[in-house]
Amino acid sequence: MLLDSFEAIAATDPDRVAIRCHDEKVSYCDLNHSANLLAHWLLQTGIKPGDSVCVFFEPSPQSLVSLLAILKIGGVYVPLDVEHPAKRIAFLLEDTKPAIILTRSYHCDRLPQDANTHIIDHYSQPAPTENKNTPNAAPTVTLNSHQPAYIFYTSGTTGNPKGVVASRSNLAHYCRSAILQFSMNHQTVMPTIARLTFSISLLEWLCPLLAGGCVYVLSRDTVMDIPKMAGLLKQFTMMHMGPSLLTVLVRYLQQKQVPVSEFEHIHHISSGGDLIKPELLNALCTYFPNAQKCVVYGCTELACMATFQEINEHTLPHRPIIGKPFPNVDIVFLDEQQNPVDYPEWGEMYVSGPGVTLGYLHQPALTDQKFIKIGQTRCYRTGDIARQQPNGTIEFLGRRDFQIQVHGIRLELGEIESQLCQINGIKEAIVIGRPSDTESDDINLVAYLVLGENNPPAFSEIKRRLTDYLPKYMVPNQFVVVDSFPLNANLKVDRAALPIPSPSNLLQQSVSTVAPTNPTEKTLLSIWQNLFKGQALGIHHDFFDLGGDSLLAIDLIMAIDKQFQRRLTLSQLLHHSSIAKLAQHLTQPETHSTLPNDLVILQQGKPGPAIFLIHGAIVYKDVCASLPRDQTVCVLYRNDEADSLGNQDISGLMASYSSISDIARHYLDAIKTFQPEGPYYLVGFSIGGLIAMEMLELLAQNNEQVGDIILIDTHVPAFAHQAKWRKVLYHIQQMFMQGIPHIKYLTWKVLMQFQRQNNANEQDAERIRKNTEELRRQARNNASADYQPKPSSHSTILFKATERPRYEIKDRLLGWGNYLSRLEVHDLPGDHNQLLSGKNASKIALTITQHFLTNQKT
Repeated sequence: MLLDSFEAIAATDPDRVAIRCHDEKVSYCDLNHSANLLAHWLLQTGIKPGDSVCVFFEPSPQSLVSLLAILKIGGVYVPLDVEHPAKRIAFLLEDTKPAIILTRSYHCDRLPQDANTHIIDHYSQPAPTENKNTPNAAPTVTLNSHQPAYIFYTSGTTGNPKGVVASRSNLAHYCRSAILQFSMNHQTVMPTIARLTFSISLLEWLCPLLAGGCVYVLSRDTVMDIPKMAGLLKQFTMMHMGPSLLTVLVRYLQQKQVPVSEFEHIHHISSGGDLIKPELLNALCTYFPNAQKCVVYGCTELACMATFQEINEHTLPHRPIIGKPFPNVDIVFLDEQQNPVDYPEWGEMYVSGPGVTLGYLHQPALTDQKFIKIGQTRCYRTGDIARQQPNGTIEFLGRRDFQIQVHGIRLELGEIESQLCQINGIKEAIVIGRPSDTESDDINLVAYLVLGENNPPAFSEIKRRLTDYLPKYMVPNQFVVVDSFPLNANLKVDRAALPIPSPSNLLQQSVSTVAPTNPTEKTLLSIWQNLFKGQALGIHHDFFDLGGDSLLAIDLIMAIDKQFQRRLTLSQLLHHSSIAKLAQHLTQPETHSTLPNDLVILQQGKPGPAIFLIHGAIVYKDVCASLPRDQTVCVLYRNDEADSLGNQDISGLMASYSSISDIARHYLDAIKTFQPEGPYYLVGFSIGGLIAMEMLELLAQNNEQVGDIILIDTHVPAFAHQAKWRKVLYHIQQMFMQGIPHIKYLTWKVLMQFQRQNNANEQDAERIRKNTEELRRQARNNASADYQPKPSSHSTILFKATERPRYEIKDRLLGWGNYLSRLEVHDLPGDHNQLLSGKNASKIALTITQHFLTNQKT
């Protein structure tokens, strides 16, 4: 049976390590025991062989426990991606109609409220333990090889993804052929690089266990953190990675001149999904001399893999090749009339063998179209054009349709085009893949749009609509506006004749270069041109998209005050961030807010407790953008800081930062005015984290209800003090290395300590900006210097930047270990200033939402 070898190892060598995840190790015995517990529980709840069971986890031991348990009872494994849009997840659930969804508690908010879910927050407790009679052995279930084993979804041509159904015999062939061909054994340690929703993930999650090896579980953040991945290579013996990511990894090894000797233990490395350039194959031969290096070809419909080509320095190909078929796999090459073609003619590949899957879920017509019989043999029609050399090696030419591959993922462009055409104002849409102009060899998705004459959609609206339905990797990078699509002689769209994206035809450029239409817009444009020198500007440019930050916002506010005698608040700028919107706001009668001066509503949601983001306004913009739209979000920011910095009032600036305690009381008064009663949800970045901890203490003294506290790269002040002499030594080293420039830098920092008034003769705007930033840093250091946090057992989450100052003492808890007994730490890639933008902002927002909703439900 499928899992016999895994269960045999669990019985004969129970302590062998089956999973490594962070610092945790799980033995074969414990993994098998947990999978058996979950399997018995699923049967007891009425789950039957053939029932679909959705798995909704990030990469974790729970994912593997769930997969094994589902296979043990004959269920159908259906993995869902926690990062996919909610609307896409809802469609997949409706299409699959699972008997149950296995997930973690903090993912439940992304699932429909009526979904039948079972929570597994730790792999060792996969099911309720009240029933002491639950046997330890695997359940006895009658299974057959033709039963469905899993469903993986791929992009579709009709606007929705399509589910590929594979049988248990398909899965057995998949695992058996991979283990034999790649020599997997008890020494194998393989990392989980592919997303759980891609069928290649089974190579990483299941095959090592059936061979007696170890699965090394990696988070998505770790996979995309190239320096961290390079450091982890010493832990692996084999890996499979898409060409784009592998190219970046190898380039990093070359740049860092990592010795080849560090990779002598790796015995296999494979890549596939995209065409692999000879340069990458040559680099693999250099860096992994002892490894079997393979190019593999396959797709979800073929139980993943169909061909492979082993590469060495003597067999580097000059053409794109995909090798020879796996054992028991047959391939024929047919023309458009399905007649065989011989070399050197090119033909479409038709694949047969035990890997050919059952077909598409609920789509019999499409199944009949793609899974056909050639003679008496059932084949899958791949759509790939290739030919087989006399020596048996298959050369790859390309596609017969418009399917493309991005990061190794096969995409049906029709699904993207269908979503675009459902947006009001878009008459027609075509999506193509164009080579990136970067060194990564990536493919950029470019959408070509024919817009309606009335109310054409903005760039931001199109992006928002697509991200509501599609995974991020399916959202085009660029949108080109055309009057009509070029046609060929057959009156079909000539995709090759579509124009190259340029500033003159890109949607974001054409929308944002509109000239001012009234005196207010002209004055504002003049102010913006002074702030954003060298950039072409129009009235629809967004202040923050141009790179506007909190310091530039202060300059803008002061300039508007001078030109219009109108005091703009940060809140108003956040909600009116283009010249057009700001001009319209300034022409309206001035109104006075009843809110506290230092509290800004970033987002007004439904009634109920708000999320309070502490000490900052603009810095939290990306985090707020990733939070649910029905959630009220407020920020707390010292407006007198903005006034003092704008007027270069140094004494006023220092007075506003007298102490952490004073700021915390000040903010607490503002919060109480806005929301008189708890629960209070507090999030603090940098010094804001210290303020949040002090607010927690003040609220606790009054027995107020407080949710989880989230700190973002906040360290205990005493922790920084410990590195004082290390910092001095660092600067001494920099003086020797850099010489005069670093000495000038240190002299400037010392002089700034004694600055008490603005230098009226200073004309260098960039230097004024640097002075202002340094003064703000000094004021905040002044407030936090003597702050001593109090011990707390309150549940706290700390997000920490992985790139730390060289002189900082190494402590993963940033000094909080002596103060917080319930602290959960998450590492985020980048430095301190990169934590509130991009993917980091999205991850922080997801955690905020998860913990907020969890507390609300309890």
